[in-house]
Amino acid sequence: MVDTLLPPQCVSCNEIVEDAGLCPSCWGQMNFISRPYCDVTGIPFETGFEVKAGSSLPLVKEQNLYYDKARAVFVYDDASRKLILAFKHGDQTHYAKTFTHWLCRYERDIIAPADFICPVPLHWTRLVRRKFNQSQLLAENLANKFGMLCIPDLLERTKATKPQGKFKRKQRRQNVKGVFTVPEKYKSGVAGKTILIIDDVLTTGATVNECAKVLKKSGAAQVYILTLARVI
Repeated sequence: MVDTLLPPQCVSCNEIVEDAGLCPSCWGQMNFISRPYCDVTGIPFETGFEVKAGSSLPLVKEQNLYYDKARAVFVYDDASRKLILAFKHGDQTHYAKTFTHWLCRYERDIIAPADFICPVPLHWTRLVRRKFNQSQLLAENLANKFGMLCIPDLLERTKATKPQGKFKRKQRRQNVKGVFTVPEKYKSGVAGKTILIIDDVLTTGATVNECAKVLKKSGAAQVYILTLARVI
C-alpha cells in the first residue's frame, strides 16, 4: 500500500523505479569499483595489465598503514558526490537502506570475517549540529542485516578537528593525529578481534588509518575499512 501511494524513487534524480535505488540512467553514471584492485587499499589497478590475486600497490609499503584492508563501493566523483552530500548534509537518511545494500558486495571479503562493526565517530559538537552520524547509520544497518554486533561508541573522538577537506595529505594526518581513543570499558574486548570500521568517504585515508592505529594499539588483530566512496 505504501509503495502504491509513495512509489520508490531513484535516490539521485527522484524518477520512479521498481525498487529503491538508482534508475538505469543514473546507474550508468556511477563508477562502481570492481576487480582488479589493490588487496590492501582497494584502489583499482589500471586496466590493460594482468594482476595476480592479492597484489598490492607500491604505496602500501611507502605508507604506514595500520588497517589491513580497505574497500569502497564507488569512486568519489560528480555522480557519487551528489548522493553522499544529500545523505550527509541534506537529511536524506532514508538513503542508508540503499547504501547498505551496495556495501553488501563485500560480504565475503571483509564483512563476514569481522567480529563486530563500528563507525568513524563524530565529535559531540558536530553531532549536535548535524543531528546524526551518517557512518553510524550505515554501520547499524549493516550489522542488523547480517546479525552482527555494532558498537557505535567503540571509538571516541576526543577533540573537535577542522574539516579534512581544507587540507592536503600531510596536513590531514596531522589534523587527526591523537584525536581518537578506545574507551577503557572496551579495551579488553578489542584484543584479538577483527573489527570493521564504516565511513562514508575515504580520501587520503588519514582518518580511518588513525582509527585503525588506536584499535591496533588496544590489541585488535585486524582492522578492515568499508566506505561508500573513495577518492582515486
